[in-house]
Amino acid sequence: MIEEKKVRKSLGCAIFGVMGLLILWQGSEAIKAHRAQRIAEAAQKVERLRAELILASSPFAHIMCNDQQKIIFANPAAEQLFGWQEGSLLGQSAHVVIPPSDRDRHYRASSEAADDIRNIAGNFVIRQQMLTNGLKKNGELIPLQIGIR
Repeated sequence: MIEEKKVRKSLGCAIFGVMGLLILWQGSEAIKAHRAQRIAEAAQKVERLRAELILASSPFAHIMCNDQQKIIFANPAAEQLFGWQEGSLLGQSAHVVIPPSDRDRHYRASSEAADDIRNIAGNFVIRQQMLTNGLKKNGELIPLQIGIR
């Protein structure tokens, strides 16, 4: 009886030990997957920051809008061209740099380009280029060539 209890106890410990190792192994796989996801996210962030650094130092005006047509990036050349102070374009509607007469055409082109991008995820090719006018802060119109990706 005492031997049987010892065997059961040893067997129970061994089973729990194996289960514990299995849980640790599964946990380590989850940790590896989580770590891989974080590394991929960090790589995307680094790529975005690298692109922003390149665009920020460009002598050409660059403005990026999100799918709600809010300005999420404007380099110093764009701020100077459109007459805005540093950082003051961020969060603004794209309306502030597009004259009312050109907004419909711009938004149609943006929507078409966005549909193309959804079909080809991760592709940063400019989908449309168009000649249009820009609107400076003081109301003056300036000719622009824009690329919509």
